[in-house]
Amino acid sequence: MEIMIYQSFSKDVAKIKDKALIKRIKNKILHIQQKSRKHLLDFGDIERLTATWSCYKIRIWTWRIWCIMKWKTLHLHRFLHRKDIYKKFP
Repeated sequence: MEIMIYQSFSKDVAKIKDKALIKRIKNKILHIQQKSRKHLLDFGDIERLTATWSCYKIRIWTWRIWCIMKWKTLHLHRFLHRKDIYKKFP
């Protein structure tokens, strides 16, 4: 599976000071990229948002990655705390 990282996602991750959290982000992205699954929901920590069929959230502790699946490419848009992610996106 291909993964496209947007500039907004990179900026959000650059603001994080916790090295353990950054390591978990990298591991989660690598895990998704290396494992070939039929569907994103098979990974466990990934849930579909109810607003649309192509929007997903990935849980990492109390943080969320907001992403969109287009064809076979996962587009990572934002990485925010769970109290902030729902204010920015549907």
